[in-house]
Amino acid sequence: MAPLTRNGKRLTGLNLSFIFCFLFLYSGTLSAQSPLLCSTSATNLDVRAEGLAEPIGSILLNCTGGTAGQTIATNLTVTFPTAVTNRINSAGNPDTVLTVDTGSGPVVTGSPAVLLSSNTLAINGLAGTVPATRALVFRLTNVRLAMATLSPGVPVAVNLSSTGLSLTTATAL
Repeated sequence: MAPLTRNGKRLTGLNLSFIFCFLFLYSGTLSAQSPLLCSTSATNLDVRAEGLAEPIGSILLNCTGGTAGQTIATNLTVTFPTAVTNRINSAGNPDTVLTVDTGSGPVVTGSPAVLLSSNTLAINGLAGTVPATRALVFRLTNVRLAMATLSPGVPVAVNLSSTGLSLTTATAL
């Protein structure tokens, strides 16, 4: 068996040891990070069935897992069974609020919601870091819906999708 060479020079045991040590030390950063799994839920509020701008409860994404220090980058889409009737701010976005709680209290994200259609909100460019507790809670609040177009007594089912989070359930009631 021929000795290992580099540019005609024989690799010594010290060089090989350095290479293996480097690969061992950095293998953790080269491996895939564990997924962040999120379940959806909602806090329910009683709303007037005839209302055209009724505030609904909070929509929650409870996320666990991931790797502490892992950077999250995602887009979130929320589809409602009826029209979103929030006020529109000067930037042309509905006045909904999305917060994230990493264990030290909720903080408003810098990502505004955008109306994709009359009943669909998109929140693009969400970014953050997984805390040491490996638990995050996203909360969407201040959403108003045209409840008069729905049948009275039927729960409002909200569908969520994300480009960077693994959703274990995609519907919140």
